[in-house]
Amino acid sequence: MLIISACSDAPKSIHPVKGESKEKSELITELCKKFDAQQLADSVEFFTPDYQSKILEGTVIIDSTLKEIKHDESGHYIQAEVASNESLRIYASIKFDDSQYEDYLNSKSNNALLVVKLSNINLSDDLFELKVLEGDTLFLRAKNSLLLTGECLAYYEYSTLLRNDF
Repeated sequence: MLIISACSDAPKSIHPVKGESKEKSELITELCKKFDAQQLADSVEFFTPDYQSKILEGTVIIDSTLKEIKHDESGHYIQAEVASNESLRIYASIKFDDSQYEDYLNSKSNNALLVVKLSNINLSDDLFELKVLEGDTLFLRAKNSLLLTGECLAYYEYSTLLRNDF
């Protein structure tokens, strides 16, 4: 199942085909053309400074797992996992409008394609402080985090059932 939000001239219907990877790749290609976007890399190794500069110049398609939603005075923000390895965690905080938020609440899956206009990329060096019983202080360094922020232009939810090849 796909839920399409905030796309006035989005495809009227998307017909699932056997083997989801083909359907999803076709949808991503369609979205890239429609929004003049590029698919966001799903591997930490691609997130070089040059790549980060390039994706800030345009629109990206993020294939991700939505983890949670946060609210504040300025709106609804979806927290999405993008990529991770032993030294870096990449995630996104994407602003949803009210319509996209309602669609998210009615979705049956936390897997989605997000069309996003990125506004910022921040690297944080997470540091945790632990105190040991002898009175010494031990510092434990965790993964660095790369936070992508931006505004959702379109939200495409897809079922986890479609994620497996048949």
